[in-house]
Amino acid sequence: TILDNVASYYKKHSIPKRNSKEKRIVFEVSPDLRLLQKFIKVTILDPLDREYTADYAFAYRKGRSARDNAQVHAGCRYMLKLDIRHFFESIRKSLVYSMLKKHTHYNRAILGTLTRLLCYNGALCRIARNGIQPRA
Repeated sequence: TILDNVASYYKKHSIPKRNSKEKRIVFEVSPDLRLLQKFIKVTILDPLDREYTADYAFAYRKGRSARDNAQVHAGCRYMLKLDIRHFFESIRKSLVYSMLKKHTHYNRAILGTLTRLLCYNGALCRIARNGIQPRA
């Protein structure tokens, strides 16, 4: 049923960015789709993350925090901080499909289904964590 209209399982929100007048677009995912995405994450994506992601990558990794990242760089003379604009939206569904094809053994039908469940409007999207929490 979800695959018949994946878009209807997303709700778009605009929340204020920290220290800015700009707004950030985030998506709230229905509980049913969230459950499927969590299953995909735990059974497929987390093992790939452990196998292929470098130890010095900290963003969006379970068990890693901004504090951990800061400790690695403590005492360094220089530090470069980046915030990539529209990062999630720049990861197109074709890239998600290709990554899954390269690193898993699934057939085309399953790869297509996984890609459809992970992407919205042709790309990854920023999912709001634990509901929508607008910053004050």
